[in-house]
Amino acid sequence: MVFPSCDNPNKCHDPVCCTQGKKYEWPEVVGEEVNKAMNTIQHDRPEVNVVIQTQEFLNDDPKEFCCNRVIIYAKQDVIVNPYPRIG
Repeated sequence: MVFPSCDNPNKCHDPVCCTQGKKYEWPEVVGEEVNKAMNTIQHDRPEVNVVIQTQEFLNDDPKEFCCNRVIIYAKQDVIVNPYPRIG
């Protein structure tokens, strides 16, 4: 799986560092349909890239922490845990 380029100018290692008071996690979308969850996240944070990880790609998580990326985990087009967050 190819991920968007990573943006982390402050060399952050957690979402609180790079979001500077903005929303950085979306536990409320767990159980929602993928497109609805993506719309919610992009409405809250239009500057981030939303990446969908399906069950068959769970071991392909990127190793670097990115302030411009939210990974959502989906099984059969429904969002599952861990809930989406910046990283």
